Amino acid sequence: MQSYIFSLIAVVVGIILIPTLTLAATPIIHSVNLPYESFSINPNLDDRTVYLGLLSGDPHLYEITVGSNQVLTVLLKQPWQEFPVPLSFILVREKEGNLGVSEIGRFGGLDTEWKSGWQSALGASVLVSEPIQYTLAPGVYRFEVSAPNNEGRYLLVLGEGDTSGYVDKWREMTAVQDFFGLSSLRVLVSTLFLYPFGIIVLLSLIYLTWRWQRRK
Repeated sequence: MQSYIFSLIAVVVGIILIPTLTLAATPIIHSVNLPYESFSINPNLDDRTVYLGLLSGDPHLYEITVGSNQVLTVLLKQPWQEFPVPLSFILVREKEGNLGVSEIGRFGGLDTEWKSGWQSALGASVLVSEPIQYTLAPGVYRFEVSAPNNEGRYLLVLGEGDTSGYVDKWREMTAVQDFFGLSSLRVLVSTLFLYPFGIIVLLSLIYLTWRWQRRK
């Protein structure tokens, strides 16, 4: 019985610590050399990708080249605060022959309703926008994340599919916590910690109960 319990614990730990074969990238931080420079992003919009950005005086520009019809799902998040930063998102498509751009859609700004919600995996409350979807035909697209004074931190989620494993989710959690300036102790209230910890505690209690029963 003792070896059986230890084997179960080893299996749980193994599932937690061994990354899956398909690894999702750690959140990508928006980083460019010059203001108003476009930041190229993953063209596969079926994969969920997280981008972190710090607005410090200039809007952030992203660029994506779409090779086939795809659906772009956009979600913005920001650290919880009493007065949310009025972030805006604008999507444009580059016209053929460098004839300028045409606007596809926009959302955000002063009229946006940010929902406050507890993110169990993050172990903290954040402000979340409504998810928006756009159908994109093949072409080059650019989008902008900005605010009236272009100051503040944001998290941009593109895509919905999520095949990441436990280790990838843990990396994302710690990266976002650090970027949002949250205490590292919030790891202790994250479900990514609580669930496996609870399983190990339960198995340990079963083992201790079994030993106590044997000694009676």
